[in-house]
Amino acid sequence: MEKTCAHCSKKFVIDDSDRAFYTKIHVPAPTLCALCRMQRRLAWRNERNLYHDTCGLCGKKIISMYAPGHPFPVYCQTCWWSDAWDPQEHGQEYSPSKSFFAQYHALLQRVPRLNLATVNTENSDYCNYVGFAHNSYLCFGSIHIEDCMYGSPYESRDCYDSFLVRESELCYECIDCEKCYACQYCQDCSTSSDLIACFDCKGSQNCIASIGLRNKKYYIFNKAYSQQEYENIKTDLKLNTRKGIDELLKKFAKFKLNFPHKYAQNLNNENVSGNYIVNSKNARDCFDVKKAQDVRYCAQIIDAKDSYDVNYCEHFELCYEHIGYYGNNNIQFCNTCGECADCQYSDFCKSSQNLFGCVGLRNKKYCILNKQYTKQEYETLRAKIIADMHADKTYGEFPPMGLSPFSYQDSVAADYFPQQIKTKITQHTLPQEAGRCIVCAKAYKILPKELNFYKKQDIPLPQKCPECRHSARFAQRTPRLLWKRQCAKCNMPIQSAYAPDRPEIIHCEQCYLQS
Repeated sequence: MEKTCAHCSKKFVIDDSDRAFYTKIHVPAPTLCALCRMQRRLAWRNERNLYHDTCGLCGKKIISMYAPGHPFPVYCQTCWWSDAWDPQEHGQEYSPSKSFFAQYHALLQRVPRLNLATVNTENSDYCNYVGFAHNSYLCFGSIHIEDCMYGSPYESRDCYDSFLVRESELCYECIDCEKCYACQYCQDCSTSSDLIACFDCKGSQNCIASIGLRNKKYYIFNKAYSQQEYENIKTDLKLNTRKGIDELLKKFAKFKLNFPHKYAQNLNNENVSGNYIVNSKNARDCFDVKKAQDVRYCAQIIDAKDSYDVNYCEHFELCYEHIGYYGNNNIQFCNTCGECADCQYSDFCKSSQNLFGCVGLRNKKYCILNKQYTKQEYETLRAKIIADMHADKTYGEFPPMGLSPFSYQDSVAADYFPQQIKTKITQHTLPQEAGRCIVCAKAYKILPKELNFYKKQDIPLPQKCPECRHSARFAQRTPRLLWKRQCAKCNMPIQSAYAPDRPEIIHCEQCYLQS
């Protein structure tokens, strides 16, 4: 069945498997295309823009993800998780004379919100959406990290300026790398060490400006050298200077266009489409997915089953149009709810079940708009609200972007769906200049710990502010889109994240492995 997106007016298709999923979870087919649905969800998540604030309960000075002027109180971690307040005090009766979203929005504007989405962190006050972070700074969407700065590392330590770097150590300016040690300016590399400016190298070490290597040593621009020759050339390249590394990166960007690129970075899958999919089955139109089965339109998820349109989640099943957190079962249209079941239209709820339109609840069940009901009362009223929403054609849709507590430009949506003006003010909260960014001219600071890392790793000081460095890394990744293409060698039809107008040579998996 072909439909027209109510937002962008583009055509999109709902196939038989899509309809079967929507029927299974009792929701109508979407009115927006997959991209517009993702944009709407991402507008509800602000990772990188931080502000000074004051806890609305204890008065402590805090760092917050909410811009000044917010209508709701913002609480520090200690106060928000304490028993000093009760989210149900803000509960309200449902009024059939008003739209559900208007009532939900009123609740969102009253219930106190957590200043940062963090769990078990230590000395990591400027991190957001992180868990088990120690001595880290300006890291976002990370878990189990130590002594990391700037980026989104996972299970890593001493990694700086990263984007989705996993199980790595002492890495700098790396993108989509895994199990790497002491690598710099690398992308799509794994199980490697001491690489500089390499792309898609596996099991290799001591290589510079090389692409597609497997289990190699002492290569420069894909040419083998003796150890002594390698060290001599490396010294001559002066990679510890800004001029030296910039010249190398510029030369390598042109050099790697001579080599075929794999259509997608997928591994050990069955019946998948998308990019960066690992150990998955029946994962269609997905990106940055691991251990998933029977999912579609998902991104940055781990261990998922029978779910559509989910971002930033782990260990979940039967979820739809949901963003953030872990351990959920059968929840739809929710934001950052964790360890919840049978919930809809709820926000920052934890360890709860059978919620509808709730905000900030913990260990609760059978609540609507934060008001407690019996099981029978809950089921009757929930059915009534859903019927009313069907009547005004709002049921089955994620809450509108206009209800989000964040401005669009502060949200993650601005990264994936940029608008004309993009302002980031994270660094405005930081004192003491170290220089001016050569891109945006903003002042940025190099911390003593950061400076020590650069000296130990023999890395030249950055000339861009952290936000512009993030934007540069982000631009090096392929977008979360797929195009129909043909392998440049065998002409087999493929779906690739490389757009047809890009200069890279794209091969199917078989031809790439042969090359």
